[in-house]
Amino acid sequence: MITNLRFQHFKSWNDTGELRFAPLTGFFGSNSSGKTAILRFLLMLKQTVESNDQQLVLNLNGGYVELGSFEDVIYQKNLDQKLDFDISMNIHTQQIHFTEIFEINLESAMRYKNESPSITRNIYTFLKKDKSVYRNYKVVEFEETYTYTDSETNIVIEKGNPYFASKFYTLPHDFWNPTSLLAGKINMPELLYFIQIFEEQFRDVQYLGPIREDPKRFYQWTGEIRSLGNRGEHAVLVLLADQKRDSETRLAKQVASWLKDLGLIADFRLQQIAPNVDLHEVRVKIKSNAAEVLLTDVGFGVAQILPVLVLCASAKHGSTIILEQPEIHLHPVVQSNLADILIETIKRGVQIVLESHSEHLLHRLQRRIAEEKLSNTDTALYFCDMDDTGTSHAVPLDVDKYGNIRNWPKDFFGDEMADLAALSRETIRRKKAEAGR
Repeated sequence: MITNLRFQHFKSWNDTGELRFAPLTGFFGSNSSGKTAILRFLLMLKQTVESNDQQLVLNLNGGYVELGSFEDVIYQKNLDQKLDFDISMNIHTQQIHFTEIFEINLESAMRYKNESPSITRNIYTFLKKDKSVYRNYKVVEFEETYTYTDSETNIVIEKGNPYFASKFYTLPHDFWNPTSLLAGKINMPELLYFIQIFEEQFRDVQYLGPIREDPKRFYQWTGEIRSLGNRGEHAVLVLLADQKRDSETRLAKQVASWLKDLGLIADFRLQQIAPNVDLHEVRVKIKSNAAEVLLTDVGFGVAQILPVLVLCASAKHGSTIILEQPEIHLHPVVQSNLADILIETIKRGVQIVLESHSEHLLHRLQRRIAEEKLSNTDTALYFCDMDDTGTSHAVPLDVDKYGNIRNWPKDFFGDEMADLAALSRETIRRKKAEAGR
């Protein structure tokens, strides 16, 4: 689980400041305020981790985001600036010799050099459960040399001519050289294990974008278990894969139950269209006494929310879900009810990071905090906006234990009171005019 994030000089952000991440972390704000860039940053890191190119420092254009060139992502296109970031994550591991370690932190910086990003600083820190430092490794590169510092052994080594063309979270290549000055002086297995943990944490990040694929009339089972897909295109195949493994079809039953809770349908099931034909269809009932119809024949909202529900139901303990506008195409009542499903999901140990425009979703979260069904400390909510210079800012919403937001930003969800006042004034004006007064 991500616990903290800060980055500088990325897209419209000069500096995000330290962003605390909680089991449920939400970013709200107007369009083009910078909130999506926070999600894009995390997805850039994920697609770099998953890239097969081991010499790619940052994968700016991959399966999750297309960001263009380094000039396109650096703040105000100023290539003299460094892209700095600091990220901390809880460790979810079964390794016995690391049971005392609770959190890992990576502080990294890159600059534009030789027409590509180049690492200038990597600091790896292991933290104990009490947040005290267990071990700290620091690598700093300056032009043609780097300095390595180890907090346990107090080794300080300066090395010339480093070859540092590798992923942002890795180490100079000559670290692994048996003839290196560092050979035998540092705990290589521990460093390798850090890198493995970091990769595992990001591979456990799952993403669903705001535009989801339209449903199909039929789905073919090929025997391949697929991921959900960025557009939710494999949501039904994920259900089918689980159905093949689980005779109780628990995943499909959970999704069907949630669809009912949302008030969208009365019944939901997967059906093979004929024996010995591996084609399946999704059949639903809008009302309990209504005829069954295909998923393609019901309202757009059902098909759009289905991938969200499949992702929430299938995500494993310790993983992170990134959702863009999960409420899109949903009625306000359904948006509110969706908040309850998100709460249920984080209580299973799944972290949710979302971007949303929904005041209804936010108000339901506030209500559940007031009802003590959700702790205010289990949420980290932010309002993002942009100033006249095009620089984004994030304001942490101060939510008290009763669910009240004590620093409600101006025009957070528009000026509803002004609209109501204008409606009242115009009603009075028109009635007077109609009465001839």
